[in-house]
Amino acid sequence: MNDDTDVEAVERSGEQLREMILMHLEFSGKSARSRTPTSFEELTLWFQGLQQRLQSLNLDINSRDYFALRLRDRYQELSEELLEKLRP
Repeated sequence: MNDDTDVEAVERSGEQLREMILMHLEFSGKSARSRTPTSFEELTLWFQGLQQRLQSLNLDINSRDYFALRLRDRYQELSEELLEKLRP
C-alpha cells in the first residue's frame, strides 16, 4: 500500500489482517472466544464454522491453503484429545 491507496482498500486489508490474526488465535486455542470442544458434535460444528469463515475471506490462494492446513491440523489434534478422554 502507498499514499495513493483508497481508504476502502486500506480498511479491507485491515479487516483481512484482523481476521487472519483471529484465526491464528483460534487455531492455537488462545482466542478469548475459543473453548475446547467437549464432544465430536461441538468439534464438527467448530470445524465447519471456521471452514465457512475461511472461505468468506478474500485471501490469496497461498494464505487460504495455509489456513486450511492449520485448521485440519488443529481439528486432528482436538479429535485425538477427545478420543483420549473417552478411553477407559
